[in-house]
Amino acid sequence: MKKINFQQLEEGLIGISPKAGAYLAEASAFCLEANGHESGVILKISGKIEEKLQIQWNILVDEQVKRSWKDSLEATQFGAVGIAISLMLELTGYTVIERSFIGTGFDYVLGIEEIKKDGSVQLISKVRLEVSGLWKESKTNTVNQRVKQKLKQTNVSDYTNLDAYIVVVEFSTPKAKFVIK
Repeated sequence: MKKINFQQLEEGLIGISPKAGAYLAEASAFCLEANGHESGVILKISGKIEEKLQIQWNILVDEQVKRSWKDSLEATQFGAVGIAISLMLELTGYTVIERSFIGTGFDYVLGIEEIKKDGSVQLISKVRLEVSGLWKESKTNTVNQRVKQKLKQTNVSDYTNLDAYIVVVEFSTPKAKFVIK
């Protein structure tokens, strides 16, 4: 079984500083633990890829962390991003190139780092990533509904001709749906 952990986030990526990555990792660990899960929990993925991944973390979710993430809506948003990026690193081999602007219809540009013959580094954008999170799915707010909403949201940036990867994470189960437009 494949495994993901938040260590890569905490170390930073091309388009995410180590401090920003640690913030996302902590939000992810908080959301999972607040929903009764421990390190080693299985995340069920559906959509483009049907798979189960084990999520591991070494982040201490103590009282200070719980007070820091009291706003479950914000925790869900950033926790979902942490899990989605970790999934993309494991499942696609792409890394985060940069954060997108509000209004573009997506959250991050994913891609690869290529070393040119002269030794310089070139960042190559490959896909758009749009992420959403649900603390707990309900009859009126489902993963599938959120996927439809996010697919529509990416229309504004279709001119880029980059595929749009949509990841919706639900923490109570936990599960994630991954679709490509």
